[in-house]
Amino acid sequence: MLETIPYMASAIAAGNACIVKIPEFSAHSSKVLADLITNYLDQDCYAGVEGQTEVAKKITSLPFDKIIFTGSPEKGKLVAMAAAKNLVPCCLELGGKSPTVVGPEASLDNACLRIAQGKFVNSGQTCIANDYIFVHESLKDKFIEKFKATVEKFYGQDAFKCADYSRMIN
Repeated sequence: MLETIPYMASAIAAGNACIVKIPEFSAHSSKVLADLITNYLDQDCYAGVEGQTEVAKKITSLPFDKIIFTGSPEKGKLVAMAAAKNLVPCCLELGGKSPTVVGPEASLDNACLRIAQGKFVNSGQTCIANDYIFVHESLKDKFIEKFKATVEKFYGQDAFKCADYSRMIN
């Protein structure tokens, strides 16, 4: 969901009509988004479609001007193959590895805050969540200490008991 709304907003702002395949894994959130699209957007130009794999297959087989997909490489291959049948260009955002470098001149307070925010928003399930942290060896111990303190400040000593810690669906 975190990725769906900004992409749709960008398409609308650019003057495009769009159909959004709403992620099916969070039924209540999916329904809210579908209702918002139905109730507040022009149905001749915008649609939010709920459903699982068969719906996704049907949508990607249609002759769109462009398909934008965010998800796994496995699903991305299926989207690209379906788009190719109609010669539809597609943009695949399949995630990746986002390294973070903390150099010897870095402000550790600032670095720890930004790294924790980037990693833990949406349980780290964003395409730009840092997967690796390269810390200058002279800062290693201090960084670890400050990073632990930063995460504890966000979520307490037991993140699973913290209401602000986001939960994974699957």
